[in-house]
Amino acid sequence: MKKVRDVMRKGFISIDSNASVREACARMAEQCKPVLLVLDGGKLAGILTDGDMLRAFYLKVSTFARGDDEFYKMKEKVQALADTKVSDIMTLRPKTLSEDDDVSKAAETLRRFNLKRLPVVDFSGKPLGTVERLDVVMSVLE
Repeated sequence: MKKVRDVMRKGFISIDSNASVREACARMAEQCKPVLLVLDGGKLAGILTDGDMLRAFYLKVSTFARGDDEFYKMKEKVQALADTKVSDIMTLRPKTLSEDDDVSKAAETLRRFNLKRLPVVDFSGKPLGTVERLDVVMSVLE
């Protein structure tokens, strides 16, 4: 049976938990990646996806009417979100894998929790990479 270490992607994009949502959005855009591993002291503190940002944005603006008269109030709320810390909107305590886990565990965790990717961490919580759905499928096809 293949191990997570055999199929994981060793490259990942990270950001400090004290960074702003604006910084996170810029990092995602420049790297063309919809996910950031959020680190605190070099250890995985959470995960931030474009979906997390969309939910946070929606919560800020969903109370406004759709008219032009509310545009500037809405803009202020969105600007406040941009200055919010990543740690305030990230997914806390994400599901993780060890590089020693079987790929079958990765497949089951991805399926059970309807996830697109999982961080791979060492014994101390330091991220080593990620495993995505496609990585699992490709490992079966090899």
